Amino acid sequence: MTFDPESPFELEALGAAAPSPSPWRAEGEDPAPTLEQLAPLDYARLALTAGREAVQRVGAALGFSAGASAAAPPGVAPPPAGAAPPPAGPSPGEARFHTRSPTVPGTTLEVAHTRAVLGDSGTTYSLTWSGLYESMTSGDPDARIFYCSALSIWTLAAAGYDVTKPLVGADGQPFTWTKGTTEVQVTLKAIIDGEPEAVEAMTLAERNRMIDGGSVGRLSGAGHTIGHGPGGAAVAVRGAAGAFRLAGIGTEVSELDQKPGDFAQSRRTTPKSAGAPLQYLGAGHAWQVWQVKARGSAMFGREGSPRALRSEALEGWHEGVELLIDKDTRPALVGPHTVLTAQRIEANESGAGTLKRSSAGGDGGVQITLEQPVPDRGLKTYTGYVVYYGRLGTSPWAGWKPATAATAAGEISEEAAWPPLRDWP
Repeated sequence: MTFDPESPFELEALGAAAPSPSPWRAEGEDPAPTLEQLAPLDYARLALTAGREAVQRVGAALGFSAGASAAAPPGVAPPPAGAAPPPAGPSPGEARFHTRSPTVPGTTLEVAHTRAVLGDSGTTYSLTWSGLYESMTSGDPDARIFYCSALSIWTLAAAGYDVTKPLVGADGQPFTWTKGTTEVQVTLKAIIDGEPEAVEAMTLAERNRMIDGGSVGRLSGAGHTIGHGPGGAAVAVRGAAGAFRLAGIGTEVSELDQKPGDFAQSRRTTPKSAGAPLQYLGAGHAWQVWQVKARGSAMFGREGSPRALRSEALEGWHEGVELLIDKDTRPALVGPHTVLTAQRIEANESGAGTLKRSSAGGDGGVQITLEQPVPDRGLKTYTGYVVYYGRLGTSPWAGWKPATAATAAGEISEEAAWPPLRDWP
């Protein structure tokens, strides 16, 4: 079950996450905290948010008015007047970027799925359509034309993220680069899309260990090439994973930890011209994880349990089972496991996967792929192939820790004893 997963001419990107205020880390320094280490902080922050909202509800019921809201912390802009408040979440960039009303309801995965159900006949692949920028950055609910990272950008915009906002430093000032006599801001869209100038600018900011925003000066035109070296890949070359990290709206996860809803970006080396040396010039492909098959442990037979891939129904906690994790799976019921294959929602050119070939009238489009092996090795002709995975802070898998039989059972018994918070008066 293989397919031609991407055009050799696409130039794109997506990103990775680290602790505030600096997304950079020098060699020899302690690595960024793991998801497991950050999880208690995330849960505490969510608990405090829920408690504050509960107090506000009681105050409102008693007729008290809320006082003036606190000023936004440095680097986090308040939402525009009249805009709906951004959803609560563990990522600090949410308040800055998640400020628009969604144009398509649902999670980002559900949003992307609305294009996948249109299929080959209802969508088109294009890198050159003149209306692409406006369509993807506005989250146009009627969008039908995409290229791979354009689908990722459109999905975020349709879910309420303002992808045109600039990335900012700890002082709230944007990162820029000098073009002539003007300063060009680096936007969230530009890093997801792998624009060479934006990638070079943020790679320079990383090299210079810039915590505050500001200009990196004039660019050399090196683009992606300076982001790959013996010390590893720069944050900015990693597509959505890097963009999420730089914007403070998510983190990077390993390929073996990928889950439904994660955003992916591959990179590979290509020559500038025939006979030229192979370099990382930005060639790659972007997609979103639809569902994964794995082997491991889980609580079965409950609402939100993963589906056991065997003929007989399972109840309770079982280990060593092949299972399917999809958009409806509850992370708290999933234990340690090894991901075996993954399916993707992607925009691709004609002839890829189930998309009709151009010789038969196909023009490419959006599809859910067949199962792809994990880890992904790319096509045999690829060199220097690597994939980066980004996870939004609002993902149900953010901060996930593998369940045990005891914690999964406790999750179920606790639900039986207490109604969900949203149902409380």
